[in-house]
Amino acid sequence: MTPRKIQISLSPSSFDRLSLKTSSNPQERQNCSRRKAANFQPEEALFSRFEMEKKLRCVRWGYEVNASSDDCIDAIDSYFHQVLSYGRNRKVILEAPLHDKDCVLGNILAAHYLSSSDHSRAKSYLEAASSNLEQSTPYEKAVFEAVSYLISVDMDDDLAYEMHTELLKRFPKDLVSLKRAQILSFYMGQPGPFLGLVHQVLPVNQEESYVHGILAFPLLELGRMEEAAAASRKGYEINKEDAWAHHCVSVSNKF
Repeated sequence: MTPRKIQISLSPSSFDRLSLKTSSNPQERQNCSRRKAANFQPEEALFSRFEMEKKLRCVRWGYEVNASSDDCIDAIDSYFHQVLSYGRNRKVILEAPLHDKDCVLGNILAAHYLSSSDHSRAKSYLEAASSNLEQSTPYEKAVFEAVSYLISVDMDDDLAYEMHTELLKRFPKDLVSLKRAQILSFYMGQPGPFLGLVHQVLPVNQEESYVHGILAFPLLELGRMEEAAAASRKGYEINKEDAWAHHCVSVSNKF
């Protein structure tokens, strides 16, 4: 029996419904028009649409994240701000998976946020991040590895700190990862190594909000009051809402 060939044809209106969503970027719109002019087959257009639903977007630090929604990235950036400013709305990170349920960064940060209060939900976010890891960017993979270990049952402080150190070697602008390392070093009672870590990332963060307040803290713990005061004053000049800068200025001025 000779196999029958099945041909699928789509009308022009159907093809339009399957075409790529027009980008706000003029160059991308031009490229899209060129692809259509090259007589793409409908099947290829359908594949391209699904392929392009998720695309590389940049978070606050400029690092790429694979996400299908700008709203997801906005929620992640808002969470970063809340962490650095000691804000009261860190739960905003739970909005990221609502906008993109497959975003690795959004899910792993949501898992970290819930890890001490709702283990069941944290586990579900962790599993969602893990199941989409193959489609994530190098930055997302690095954060996933460090954070998933940090919230694991058998977490070792020294190893968790080392993993954050390695992450920051590759992605030194990620100040929220630096903040997690700061908290680890505080609980471990090791301001010296953390001071070295801050100096490691400082060259690419000189004009960034919050980094000088973070720098001032280990200097304060090490009794280097003049340096702590100078760092905290610089942080205050950049951002008058920097809580650590405020704290370190007030403490160092007492000595």
